[in-house]
Amino acid sequence: MATFRRLLAFLGVMLAMTSISSAQSSGQVRIMALGDSITGSPLQNAGITNTKFVGTLPAQGCGFSYDGANEGHGGILATGIVARRELVGWLSSTRPDVVMMHLGTNDVWNNQSPAQILAAYGTMVDWMRESKRSMKILVRAF
Repeated sequence: MATFRRLLAFLGVMLAMTSISSAQSSGQVRIMALGDSITGSPLQNAGITNTKFVGTLPAQGCGFSYDGANEGHGGILATGIVARRELVGWLSSTRPDVVMMHLGTNDVWNNQSPAQILAAYGTMVDWMRESKRSMKILVRAF
């Protein structure tokens, strides 16, 4: 929990200090929480209100009724996301300004090598940059 709170504090500082074009036009920063079953979206509990969580999934016990959209897919592997090119569609349909990526545990448990996992991370970051050059990407591995 302490690590997640540090991530929230870091994200809050980053959002306060960074000018993001869509936030200027819509008043909200679009954030995608990308990961496996432990992915959640509790920024409003931290007092940050200029955000909108985006994703193709509704709140699933990790999110909140008022803003729980996410890409927290139970059991998913980073290497699987890349093999199926899933992130490309998710990015296209949700247009995030920020992606908080928390992946890798399931890959390790499924005997994927560090090289395979890092290659998947690299591919996903490339797709994120192709989707939006100004996107902010936070990665929490394993």
